[in-house]
Amino acid sequence: MNIIGNVIFSILDFIERLVDNPSKSIRILMGLSLLSYIHIIYLYYNVEAFVEGRHQIDGNFFSVVLLGGLLPYLFLFITSFVFSKRESFLGFRREAILDWFLRLLAYILVFQLYNFDFLLANNNYILVLLFSFMLISFYLEYRMYQKSKKYVSNVNPIKKEFNPTKEEINNISNMEKAVAIGVGSIFVASGLAIGIAISIPSATSSVTRTIILFCMSLSSFMWFLSISYNKCHLFYVDKKSARRIFLKDSSIAFGGYLLCILAGVGLLNRLEYTIDIVIIAGVFSLLPAINTNRRMAIFLEQIKDVEKE
Repeated sequence: MNIIGNVIFSILDFIERLVDNPSKSIRILMGLSLLSYIHIIYLYYNVEAFVEGRHQIDGNFFSVVLLGGLLPYLFLFITSFVFSKRESFLGFRREAILDWFLRLLAYILVFQLYNFDFLLANNNYILVLLFSFMLISFYLEYRMYQKSKKYVSNVNPIKKEFNPTKEEINNISNMEKAVAIGVGSIFVASGLAIGIAISIPSATSSVTRTIILFCMSLSSFMWFLSISYNKCHLFYVDKKSARRIFLKDSSIAFGGYLLCILAGVGLLNRLEYTIDIVIIAGVFSLLPAINTNRRMAIFLEQIKDVEKE
């Protein structure tokens, strides 16, 4: 978990540092966006096989859980740096947010194709929509890139006073652990807990498989809660704040996960909009935890800078 967390955190930290150089950050965004849409098209052509029943969960666990459950969150998570409120991004913040939501909507369309057989009759329309989203995204990113080249940083920025306590400075090692496991916990929640939950319908032909996947998903979510608890109590010196933030993030994540697992075991009506709600809930229920991780990482970076002085 620490290894995964450190690798992902290093990637995010590298991208975060480039936010002050908007041209480079937008070029990275373009590359990540291209990879996202390649993944979306891959899902489009492979998800159809699951709907038609040509595949079973045994031989496609990797595809369903990792490629289907984890990578969407990975791409959405890594490209979330576009939500940065730094001065260098304010000039094209609207385009950045719209670009991110287009990728989210593209994933929703793909998973809707996965869950509803009747869409297969009109899958060409879905493909046209996906390519339309991709072209719009590329156009938005091109506009963002053009605007980023005109950005001139403030020569004399006003820096906010930052005075960490001695306890916080002495807690740097625990903070580093918290940030690492915090990033890893997102992938436990998305790739395992939620990813497995939304893959349960593929195993409905076998009660045993359904029970196994349900237990795996539930265990993964409990693991996520345990990691989140440790993360908050390692990072924050004030244990009341740690408990409050843990309860807030975990409660929201639980709400999204509950919808996913209920849909997975068939307790929600399989209406046309059900999967939309489930996927949106799954994504957005993790955003508070993701935001907490980002705040932790920024705070840790600030404390390290103070320690060097």
